[in-house]
Amino acid sequence: MPTDTVWMTMQEIADMYNVFGCYVRKAVKAVFKDGILKEQGVRRHVRKNDRISYDVYSLELVIAVAFRIDSIESRAFREF
Repeated sequence: MPTDTVWMTMQEIADMYNVFGCYVRKAVKAVFKDGILKEQGVRRHVRKNDRISYDVYSLELVIAVAFRIDSIESRAFREF
């Protein structure tokens, strides 16, 4: 059984829920603004070997965003 934590970029979250990235950004900002999650605990800044930096978000935030986005995929994720 895997024990690693899931971390995803905004674009990966958008692809998973089949929505545009702007909707994910809006949902993430709303989660932080409403105090549902603290940014420090669910966002990390990582740098890959290609020297490109990415912000990645934890599974907790991915789940919270699922409740803020209305798509077939996000509904299926919530039901899971």
